[in-house]
Amino acid sequence: MLRVKLFHKWFISSLIVVSTALVGCNDSNDSENDEGIVFSFDFSNETHGWVGGFADYPQGEEDFFELIFDHRELPENLDPSRKALFLSGNNRSDDLFMFLKRQITGLEPDTAYLVDFEIEIASEAGKDCSGIGGSPAITLKAGASIIEPVAEPDDNGFLMMNIDKGNQTVGGEDARVLGDIGVDTDCANPVFQIKKIGSALDSPFEVTTDETGSAWLIVGTDSGFEGTTNLSYTEIKVTFIPRG
Repeated sequence: MLRVKLFHKWFISSLIVVSTALVGCNDSNDSENDEGIVFSFDFSNETHGWVGGFADYPQGEEDFFELIFDHRELPENLDPSRKALFLSGNNRSDDLFMFLKRQITGLEPDTAYLVDFEIEIASEAGKDCSGIGGSPAITLKAGASIIEPVAEPDDNGFLMMNIDKGNQTVGGEDARVLGDIGVDTDCANPVFQIKKIGSALDSPFEVTTDETGSAWLIVGTDSGFEGTTNLSYTEIKVTFIPRG
């Protein structure tokens, strides 16, 4: 359940982010090669400092929207011995944004990088299904920013992102569209399937680090369908390539 659990996980994960920032590129998941600096995260056993969040809904309506962020086992039809970062929400606003974020440190200060994403998810949204829960209107986005992505209330008490993620099927300055979460499954009796989605090579994402060599990553789904979306993130790989 979101409530206390989400705050507790946010607090613990925030501590992990701070401790990770102290070691920078000495993180065991990080490596550097001819193609750039690679940050690779497998969530089978831990969160690696990633934090979950939600936006595009009225502040204080977390229970009504049934929002959940958890580090839990994959479904039985996949590999229940592995865990993943699980996000779930009932899209009562027709526009729910569910996201993960993490700060990256140890890059060159004030330097422009091209950023490439490779994301593995477990989804039950059928790619050829229509109506509530259909995948074409559940768009996967990823991006980076030097400011921390936060959902903040507007003048009407509606929680909106403080970065430009775009809206629904359209990307923004701080997040690009990678694709949708549709998988091959029976629309009447959907089961979770693994899907890998990567950046479009013809439209690379670019970010300039801050004076400390840091940047925030964000990965999330923008939904235009009413109904509940359940999604697990199993792996995230991000490559920073210095802009030549």
